[in-house]
Amino acid sequence: GKDAFDIKLWTGNGSNSKSITGYEFSPDLVWIKRYNSATNFAVYDTVRGTTKTLRTDSTLIQSTDSTSLTSFNSDGFTIGSSNLVNSWNNSYVGWAFDAGSSTVTNTTGTMNSQVRANQTAGFSIVTATQGSDVKTWGHGLSSKPDMIWMKNTSGYNYNWYVHHKGLDHPARNFMHLNTTGGEVSNNNWFNDTAPTSSVVTTKAGGMWNSGDNFVAYCWNEVPGYSSFGTYQGDGSANGLFIYTGFRPAFVLIKYKNSGTPWFLYDTTRSTYNSAEKVFYPNTYANEATSSWYAIDIVSNGFVLRTSTGEVNGFYRYYIYSAFAEHPFKTARAR
Repeated sequence: GKDAFDIKLWTGNGSNSKSITGYEFSPDLVWIKRYNSATNFAVYDTVRGTTKTLRTDSTLIQSTDSTSLTSFNSDGFTIGSSNLVNSWNNSYVGWAFDAGSSTVTNTTGTMNSQVRANQTAGFSIVTATQGSDVKTWGHGLSSKPDMIWMKNTSGYNYNWYVHHKGLDHPARNFMHLNTTGGEVSNNNWFNDTAPTSSVVTTKAGGMWNSGDNFVAYCWNEVPGYSSFGTYQGDGSANGLFIYTGFRPAFVLIKYKNSGTPWFLYDTTRSTYNSAEKVFYPNTYANEATSSWYAIDIVSNGFVLRTSTGEVNGFYRYYIYSAFAEHPFKTARAR
């Protein structure tokens, strides 16, 4: 897993230049959160470029901050003194993905896109400018995406849109990463067309307007490394098991109906079971520690150790996304 996804922790020093190192690849997508107090989740990528900040808990369009992430390096990245990434004596976590070695123009769809893709790891970063009415754009993966995060980066402050294979109707349903809302069905957003092995369809006037720039983070499932799915809660704290085929380093869960936050777990902050340290990516709240939301990370998946409706309500349905720490064949117990 660490060849394409990894997590690092650091303590901010408030300086104008601090290097975060130790990743086994050059990061292309970096998601940063201060976890000892409330600040926004900050998103950076190599296609949009350094200092270009998005916030997963906000509708705000892209902003430029010269004191945020200032360079992507061979084994990490460099940050400035921004409160989002390097405030004095505050604690931070950085989740990072490898999207390959080059950004190219993809001409597969009816409008061109800029794509950086790592087909081996099933991850790509896409930027494009929405054309009028219905358009398709290439995502650069070798199979249809199982999860896509999409955000308008210019123009109006639109929500984040999440496509996920576990939603009821992939051609028209989505969720918002920045809210507690549930699954939404609207055939105008994707023009009632599911993503294919080569393109994604979007429609002007839905997620954004004609002429607006957007970014899309696309993943397809890679056995032994990533898993995207759904499960039905049983309302019991006795241990509902979710099979992924590997020991996860990262787990993201969302109830498909409205009213509950997204739940994010990782094994870098929670180093032993049960994993009780959670973030809510739809809000800037600091890390919470509670046995009420506990899960166990095991060699081939995760186990729900709670009966709470947020992650394991009786007969409730949830989507999840997980990325590997170790494939099952080499995993050891925690």
